[in-house]
Amino acid sequence: MKDVPIGATVQHTLTPFKGVVVCRAEWLNGCIRLAVQSPDLHEGKPVEPTWLDEHEVEMISQPKHCVHEIDPGVLKPLSARQISDGEKAPGGPRADPKPRGIRP
Repeated sequence: MKDVPIGATVQHTLTPFKGVVVCRAEWLNGCIRLAVQSPDLHEGKPVEPTWLDEHEVEMISQPKHCVHEIDPGVLKPLSARQISDGEKAPGGPRADPKPRGIRP
């Protein structure tokens, strides 16, 4: 088991395909698949990630940073006082919109 981290640059061992691991899926049967995003563009847009088996890739470089190492203090919710002082409240469910153009 290789344990390729998200954010690592990898190369497929059977083809010249290279990219960055953007997702890791562990299936019930034990299969571990990696979504690898190519740096290439098609008509100016990113190409869809390619799913590869973990044992078919070789890591070229470690991730530059890890998304899991976020300071927990950064993610704390706003207090009622902060919201009343004009800070924008975090998103969430909104009230149902009023129906438009529908007459009883």
